[in-house]
Amino acid sequence: MTGDQNCVVALNDSRPSKALFCIHTVTGRISCYKPLADQLTGQVAVYGIRAPGSRGECQPMRSVEEAASHYADQINDLGRKSPFTLLGWSSGGLFAWEIRRKYVPNSMVERVILLETELLLNVLEESSQRMSWVERRMWLIFASDILGADNTSLQDARHSFWTFSEKQRLQYIIEKKNDPGSWRHWKDSSQDEVKQYYSFFRHLWYASREAYKPHAHAGPTVCVTPEQSREPEADAEGAAIPTWKIWTRYADGSFQHFHTPGDHISMLREPNVRTLSARINAILQEGT
Repeated sequence: MTGDQNCVVALNDSRPSKALFCIHTVTGRISCYKPLADQLTGQVAVYGIRAPGSRGECQPMRSVEEAASHYADQINDLGRKSPFTLLGWSSGGLFAWEIRRKYVPNSMVERVILLETELLLNVLEESSQRMSWVERRMWLIFASDILGADNTSLQDARHSFWTFSEKQRLQYIIEKKNDPGSWRHWKDSSQDEVKQYYSFFRHLWYASREAYKPHAHAGPTVCVTPEQSREPEADAEGAAIPTWKIWTRYADGSFQHFHTPGDHISMLREPNVRTLSARINAILQEGT
């Protein structure tokens, strides 16, 4: 990565001893964590770590490992004296997990909290059919990020969108970005800006989803599952396994799991985020 690489942003005005670092998702952004940070104001200092390169200002990271090393350096530069917690929602959990590995020698990470972070076992097996599934998932998430989470028309496998070429799919999304329900930010964006973001998004998706496999770690881990969870992943034999249970294969230290109101998106929004923040705060304050 080159260029402006300052990634750490304060998400609330709190400066207590307890700190929470929230890592960006595949979108590269951290705005999704603002409701959580607001709820924790006065109790926990919340920081976001955003991905460089989303606007073409520098080259995006080449791997989860490269990004984690850079983010760990930036956290170190803050000069914190007390341990902190890492949190990642969705793909952000993969970066959080890898950052902790970089911090093992100085024991600065108290725990990692994973908010429905999928490992996508489908990617860990060589199969053109499974890679096609991952490609489709990438397009669905990219489209929802531009057109709004309530736009579910592309979830129908019979939609003509799935017969298009990559260029045609991107143009379809660009033409739909001004429809009702689309995110306001993208309505004011040019075609070139959307294309630049797509290039960044796709790069980040495959760097985190296709090329990364976590290593086991002995530190404390907390997995959070929304009550309206996604479909369980399937292992090599086709057996359904809840995402949190897959993480027990890699979490060699203490392990906690709990459910929280909402679905994958709404658990971080009002009013569900109040329940989630209360539970997270209780975990962070343990032993103090």
